[in-house]
Amino acid sequence: MSATMKNMELILADLLFPDQLMEGDMIKSPDQEIVTIKSITSTDIGFTIEAINDLDELVEFHLTDDDMVSWYVYSTDND
Repeated sequence: MSATMKNMELILADLLFPDQLMEGDMIKSPDQEIVTIKSITSTDIGFTIEAINDLDELVEFHLTDDDMVSWYVYSTDND
């Protein structure tokens, strides 16, 4: 029985507006940190995002309707 290990690489998939984001998405925060969205709340001036960073800390930031957000996904290396 052979074991196969696949390399997973985090890649920039697209640029999205905040209203296109979902819980569980990986994005770059305004602090330039890759985070996983825990919750998105619509406000009068945009959106409040609660997310988890690499250190498993809860971070919160605000985005306006016109902000563009880098959206990341994992890709497998098929080499």
